[in-house]
Amino acid sequence: MIAGARRHGVVATQLPGTLEALLRELQAGHPVVVLQNLGLSWYPAGTTPC
Repeated sequence: MIAGARRHGVVATQLPGTLEALLRELQAGHPVVVLQNLGLSWYPAGTTPC
């Protein structure tokens, strides 16, 4: 996603995975994209079987 943003001339950064970091960016008026893994703890989403 970072590379895709850069291709469109937008600076993207990865934030620490904390609520405080998220709230700080939102209060600054920066758009935020949150990726959430909704898979099972023993088989996370986005993995492929071997």
